Amino acid sequence: MARRATVALAAREGTLTVTVDDDGLEFDLTRPPAGTGPRFGLQTMRERAEAIGGRFAIESREGAGTRVVVQLPLGGGDRLSARAAGG
Repeated sequence: MARRATVALAAREGTLTVTVDDDGLEFDLTRPPAGTGPRFGLQTMRERAEAIGGRFAIESREGAGTRVVVQLPLGGGDRLSARAAGG
């Protein structure tokens, strides 16, 4: 469990970058998480970012916590608006 997390937003050159860093325990990105049911959070984030032309990256290292970076195109016009509206 993380004790601290930070969220940073930056808009530059037509791209919105959202970075989330935490100081929690790392996890193995190659193995599904232990638990009672399916977890689709990270996979869903990746799919949604890529569906509108964005990028998704996650880094998790022992003793270094986890970093998630999502880059989304700004001014995506109809494509971005339609996705946001559920279309």
